[in-house]
Amino acid sequence: MKIATRQGYDTAIVSAEMTFTVDMLRRKTARIGQQLKQKKWIPGSPVLIYVTSAGDLLAAMWALIYHRSTFVPVNPGSDVAMITTLAQYCGAGAIITEQRYGEFPPTVDTILTDDDIPEETVEAITTDDYDINCIFREGDKMVSFHHDDITAFYQELDMLMTPAERQRIMLAGNIPFTEQTLELLWASVKGITVVMDQLKDQASAAQYIYLKPPFSMDFSLFHFGSYVDNSQQDKYGLLLDAATFADTHGFKAIWTPERHFNEFGGLYPNPSVLSAALATHTRNVQIRCGSLVSPLHHPVRIAEDWALIDNLSNGRVGISFASGWQCDDFIFFPGKYADRHHHMLEQIATVRQLWAGESVPAINGLGNEIQVKIFPRPIQQELPIWITVSGKIETFVDAGRIGANILTHLLWQNTDELIDKIAAYRTALKDSGFDPYSRKVTVMVHTYLGEDDEQVKQQVREPLKNYIRSSTQLIQTMAKSNAAAGNSKEVAGRYGGLNDQIADELLEELTELAFERFFEQAGLLGSAKKAERLLHKLKSYDVDEVACLIDFGLSREDILEGLHRLNNLRTLYAEQPSIPPSISALHCSASLLRMAGEQPWLLACLSAVQHILTDSDELDGTPASLLKKVKVVRADTAGKGNRRVYANNVIDIQSDPDSAFIGALSDEF
Repeated sequence: MKIATRQGYDTAIVSAEMTFTVDMLRRKTARIGQQLKQKKWIPGSPVLIYVTSAGDLLAAMWALIYHRSTFVPVNPGSDVAMITTLAQYCGAGAIITEQRYGEFPPTVDTILTDDDIPEETVEAITTDDYDINCIFREGDKMVSFHHDDITAFYQELDMLMTPAERQRIMLAGNIPFTEQTLELLWASVKGITVVMDQLKDQASAAQYIYLKPPFSMDFSLFHFGSYVDNSQQDKYGLLLDAATFADTHGFKAIWTPERHFNEFGGLYPNPSVLSAALATHTRNVQIRCGSLVSPLHHPVRIAEDWALIDNLSNGRVGISFASGWQCDDFIFFPGKYADRHHHMLEQIATVRQLWAGESVPAINGLGNEIQVKIFPRPIQQELPIWITVSGKIETFVDAGRIGANILTHLLWQNTDELIDKIAAYRTALKDSGFDPYSRKVTVMVHTYLGEDDEQVKQQVREPLKNYIRSSTQLIQTMAKSNAAAGNSKEVAGRYGGLNDQIADELLEELTELAFERFFEQAGLLGSAKKAERLLHKLKSYDVDEVACLIDFGLSREDILEGLHRLNNLRTLYAEQPSIPPSISALHCSASLLRMAGEQPWLLACLSAVQHILTDSDELDGTPASLLKKVKVVRADTAGKGNRRVYANNVIDIQSDPDSAFIGALSDEF
């Protein structure tokens, strides 16, 4: 059997963990083969394969095929005692495994898939014709499959699809290990990409099977992390890692704020410096300041700095202007605090003039008025501008009047309040001569997605409460203004002004109150299904983008892991989704097919697949529209010592199969 000729950059395996290219497969196969040569193992003797990764499994099989040896794949759920028994029974002299599985009996040589071999010792894999022989443990029996048997089974799989249809096959659900392994190898032989996924939810499926979204919603990442004085050197590692993820996974933008003299948001005193760093670290994602407190800066310097960053990023910057809310920040320009909102609007006009290449008047060191322009000229002809709105409807109207986008949040305004505010904003845009839907409304929401609502709630409770505690003023203001919640009004009534000292017990009560509101009403926190409910609600309020605040206290590892689930959700609502290559065939469990009758998204996914394989004909409850393209791949014992594996249409399941895959069936051991 011959390896299909493919380009090194072609994809061999796709999974939630990684993408395994043909070149990666060839190199790993060669490394395993190199180790085999260095061991006491006798060429041609059986070798166990005990790995977790589908890529490692495929590479190990090809290495053994290349060295004319029988391979014995072991289900990853097996224990060491079982592996020892299998090695003795098969006469295996070696095991291909991973370092994390530890020591094996000294009688068995260990070859590691994750062992580093110097590049110069790696040999290339040729595409000669090879025989395939393997042994599987099924239940309490060992089953041997020889080359002719496997060839017969692969010929039957070949008949399921025309060559033009052999693009991608998905192995999903709890399908038998034997069939999964042999189909993985068959796909590699034929040059077909294999997708490994459990199809647990719609977000997961959307990575591989195109489903038209019910509406579009942009996703961006937002940073506002509190400063922790722990002498950590890599304080901005998470920001850079998240920026890389956003840049390579289709997120719209990455936002960084401006904060001064407080632990709350204390990592971000200078967004222009951070944005310059992000500009050279990314290639695609927009780099936005959310928010720039413009009354703390000279407008010419704002335009000059961000024109430079626009050049560094090749035209990817945007600024959300804010008037500021913390009086202590205004040590730079104390006189601007009282009328800061008016100053912000004037500065926006000045920045726009400078960005367009116009001159503006300024006073020089001698007290003379001069005209200044900025250099370098920005890449973008027009600077994308947002106005940050904490809740005042007047600010929504001002943003519409000057044709700015909106950046708002759910910190201390009720989600239902957004309806009237956004409507007033769209009206102001129209009344000022702008297309009301040419501008965007972005809402910042605290975000972390997991598999289960309650598990996520416990995971984020303390980090998010600590984050809330770091801004006493935030929770005081939120509690006082959240008029929709009776308990909030009652708690807020127990202390005086915003600057009063709060007793510890009351602070804890307010923090818990804020946390419950964030989790239940105002955050993408929990499962993807729960998050979708908020997305639908926000879309009904005319929101265009969610800016996902991710750095509220979880570990770096948890945040980065959660980004993969967030990206799955993002793909469901992408405005112009990158439609994945079609899945030619899907092998899944019969239980997954039966679930399609109750899950509309799953039925839509399965309906988009051309061919469906399953392991059982117990398909009661499966939608009739699917049954016509379902084939059962089933292993039966047909007489003493024989093993038969075949694929038949469901409608023909009662008839005798014409073709068979026969292997020798051992006694129990």
